[in-house]
Amino acid sequence: CNAYAHNQPLDIINLNSNARLTQGAGLSYKSCEQFRAVMKEGDRLEFKAGNASVGIFKATGIPKSRASLLLIPHRREANTLSAAFKSHAFMESGGSQIAVVDAYRGQEAGKVKIMDAEPVVDKASQETLKPPRVEELHYNSVVALSAGKYQVMLQGDNDRDISKMPLMVATEQGNHVVMRTGLQGRNTTSAYPQALVVFSEMKMSRSSAATLKLSMLAVALSGIVALLA
Repeated sequence: CNAYAHNQPLDIINLNSNARLTQGAGLSYKSCEQFRAVMKEGDRLEFKAGNASVGIFKATGIPKSRASLLLIPHRREANTLSAAFKSHAFMESGGSQIAVVDAYRGQEAGKVKIMDAEPVVDKASQETLKPPRVEELHYNSVVALSAGKYQVMLQGDNDRDISKMPLMVATEQGNHVVMRTGLQGRNTTSAYPQALVVFSEMKMSRSSAATLKLSMLAVALSGIVALLA
């Protein structure tokens, strides 16, 4: 997922194999894309905005079992073009998971919440039995999520809604990303407002156990917790 605030899309090149992962115009800001790539320990991925190299990600600690790597380039600081990276490996070990990532650079407050898209209603009387459940999603965490329809919200000061996006969890297995992006620049031309990105991984056909699916991520995301149990 591209959280690198810039008007140019990012190109991704594997420096070890000289293979270009992105196709066409590249990966635009606030967009996510899945790539199939055989990643080996020590592989280096170069990220370029136009003709400028903004950062290199080195793959270390590659899981021995099949996994999906979530990789998120973002601005290291608001006043530099240098990129930093957040990453997380989704292991194929069980239920649906959601990675919550804060890739925003600035001073504005922003928190993410998730709620049921619909209340629990009695089918006979149409009476509301339970209001929609609401919980805050803490940044740099991974949570377990049951199947259902959800609404994800980015809120600023005084619980002011900045953005809302739907999230459909169709099965008990699957990987999802919720990400806050944005850059608070020194002037309006360099500023990128806070924004919410929600992405769900599409299952890809298997080829070999050594294949690593490169998609979107977060730095040292840890702790699986029950969400809306």
